[in-house]
Amino acid sequence: MLERNLALGQILRDLRSEVGTTLREGLGKLALVTLTSHLPSMRPPDEVNTGVTGISGVAAFIELLPREPLAQLPDPLSEEVGKLLG
Repeated sequence: MLERNLALGQILRDLRSEVGTTLREGLGKLALVTLTSHLPSMRPPDEVNTGVTGISGVAAFIELLPREPLAQLPDPLSEEVGKLLG
């Protein structure tokens, strides 16, 4: 799909995701698409997840994004404009 629709891959890269494919044992020639974010996440302790899922009623774990890495997030548009302005 990504090979036939190059614009889709570009959109995902523009949204700051690294797009790749990988082959896994047992799946033959079926390639899995992987999306990797530049933002690290962390999973809170089980006690926090248990409490939050008990309140929300949604049986899912929660990932948190720390604020500090946001300042390190690459911004290709800003970088390109910076190059043009010198």
